[in-house]
Amino acid sequence: MERLKSHRDFVGVLKKRTKVSSKDLVVHFLVCAPNAGDGGSDGKHTGPSLSGRRLGLAVSKAVGKAVTRNQVKRRLRVLARRYEDLLPQSCDVVIRAKPSAAHAEFSSLDGQLAKLFDRVQTRSQQGAEKMNQAKNTAERSEVEERSAMQTGSPKQTSPGFASSTTANIASHGSENTDQATTASANETAEPVNRTVRD
Repeated sequence: MERLKSHRDFVGVLKKRTKVSSKDLVVHFLVCAPNAGDGGSDGKHTGPSLSGRRLGLAVSKAVGKAVTRNQVKRRLRVLARRYEDLLPQSCDVVIRAKPSAAHAEFSSLDGQLAKLFDRVQTRSQQGAEKMNQAKNTAERSEVEERSAMQTGSPKQTSPGFASSTTANIASHGSENTDQATTASANETAEPVNRTVRD
C-alpha cells in the first residue's frame, strides 16, 4: 500500500469530508471515479491512483509524545496493510488517530479498523450506484428530448376548447352585424325626419 506524501494529497482527501469513525479512529477517504485521470494538466497527481490504494496517517500531538505517536503510527500501518483488500481498488485514505488511540489495545484497533475499511467499501458502492442512476436518468431525458424535437408534432387543441372558441367568434360576429344594421337604419331615418320638419 503506497503512502500519501504530499500536503496537497492530504488536503484533497480531507476536504472531501467523506469519513467513517469509531471510538479511537477516523478514516477519511476519497475514491477514484472510473473515468478519472491520474493527474492534472500540469502532470502532478491530484487524486487517487487508478492503479491502487494510498495511505496517509494523521497522528497529532494530542495523542502523546513523539514516542507514543510513532508507536500508534506503526500499529496503524500494520493494520492498514492487513485489511487493505477491504478498500475499493483505487482510493486514498487518511487514518486519523484520536487521543484515546494511544491507550487502546492492539486488538481493539484491529477490530475497529477492519470495520471502518468495510464501511468505506460499502459507502463507495452506494455512491457509485447513485451516480449511475443519475447518469442513466439524465441520458433517458436527453433521448426523450431529442425524440420529441425530431418528431416535431404540434400540440393538439382539445375539441371542447375549439368548439367554444368557434361559438364565441360566431356570437361576436352576430353582435357586430346587429350593431351595423341598427346604425344604418338610424342614418336612413335621420334625413327623412329632417324633410318632414322642413
